[in-house]
Amino acid sequence: MCKQIQNMEVLVKYNELLSGLENKSISPYQVYNLDIEYPQFFAVDHYLNNPEDSIDQNQKVQKLFLDIEVFSDNKFDFAKIERGEHPVSSCALLSTKEKRFYCYFLVMNKNIEAWNQTSDHVAYLKKKLKDDDYGDYEVELYTFTSDLPLLKAIWEKIHELDPAIISGFNSDGFDLPYMYYRLKYLYNGDTKAVSKVLSKFGDVSIIKFGNKHKVRLIEYINADFAYVFRPRADGGLTN
Repeated sequence: MCKQIQNMEVLVKYNELLSGLENKSISPYQVYNLDIEYPQFFAVDHYLNNPEDSIDQNQKVQKLFLDIEVFSDNKFDFAKIERGEHPVSSCALLSTKEKRFYCYFLVMNKNIEAWNQTSDHVAYLKKKLKDDDYGDYEVELYTFTSDLPLLKAIWEKIHELDPAIISGFNSDGFDLPYMYYRLKYLYNGDTKAVSKVLSKFGDVSIIKFGNKHKVRLIEYINADFAYVFRPRADGGLTN
């Protein structure tokens, strides 16, 4: 497996490129292959200029899987995802390199006492993982009484783990866009505040294709399982 490209190295080269351009604007006349995203462009450039990095080297790459749940009292409308009006009630992160689950739960005040016994819940989750043939995975569990600190804690952990790839089932179509819009709702439309939560560099954008929404994170590649394995006839990559 190819050696993981250090995200900082990519950003440094990207910033060097920008610093040399008038008004920090890029046009097709200034950059060759402008249609290729910068992380991909500099990744290819890295391997061309560093032949000692070989695909034959077996290396562990940090892959991170995520999944969120939203509490809407059965009133969620996917056509209104941009409103971000329903709280994120839980999120699970799976770090493949560490073999560890990070679980975040939104707990109502009336139930908070029951959730104080987190060791019991961790023991239950670890047993269930083993029973379901996941193996000996560690579990860390965190509880919150509102979802803004929950979302901030999730992204602090993602930045700490610094994965090469983020993945999930329909993470492109739902999980990442909804976290963006929920944060936008909680920050009263302040997209700069949202970007600071989602990106260490504050560089986040969202692209809309009809009723579809895609979040672009400059640090990470999102390999959506639903897209990777869905047939081409249904908008995926599989033949």
